[in-house]
Amino acid sequence: MEGGGRSRDIYTSSTSFPLCLIVSTLLLSIQISLNSRALAQAKTKAACNISSVKENEPAALTCVFSYDISVTKDNFEVVRPDGKGPNVASCTWTNGKLECTTTTGFDVNKTVTDHVIIRLSQATPAHTGQYACRLQGSDDGGFTHCDFVVMPGDPHDDSSAGVAAAVVIPLLVLIVLVAAILFVLWRRGKESLTKSGPIKITRTQPSSPKRKQRMSREYKRTPAPRVLGTQ
Repeated sequence: MEGGGRSRDIYTSSTSFPLCLIVSTLLLSIQISLNSRALAQAKTKAACNISSVKENEPAALTCVFSYDISVTKDNFEVVRPDGKGPNVASCTWTNGKLECTTTTGFDVNKTVTDHVIIRLSQATPAHTGQYACRLQGSDDGGFTHCDFVVMPGDPHDDSSAGVAAAVVIPLLVLIVLVAAILFVLWRRGKESLTKSGPIKITRTQPSSPKRKQRMSREYKRTPAPRVLGTQ
């Protein structure tokens, strides 16, 4: 009986060891697969951030990647997941240089590391919505989007600008007209002086004492005129 019990224990232990080995190997394979998938997702992870601005102000969207794409030369694009507008940019590496195609108003900074900046020259309400930076080959879970809000501008700023324009523009026109009139008058005066020739100034010479005495004697010798009707 004791011999039979020992044989059954030996048989059980000999059959359970390969089973445990198979289960351990299977669990290890699953863990490696999960880790590989997590690493792949981390490799293709991209995020973005952009601050809200007022209407007509410039804005800057920053794409942030989990590694330096200037080393790996991974292509990327900036899209609008909400579909409220066209995709912003599509960038590819060609012969080691980054070439980007952008929609109107956007410009991509060609200095790229683990982040890249896309600038918007003038924000409008149509730019409000979701944006996302996506690496080529990444799945839908390989990026996170950011929300961009364009706030209404201050109406007082527009009215002040309108009042300033209404005052400054007529004043500038008046100044130009006065300057033109003064120039025409100056030009005509210059032409009249040129036609009349130089003005000669004659200086009267003072009389000498001898000449004065001679004129006095001649005056005294001149008879006084006779008045008609007197005897």
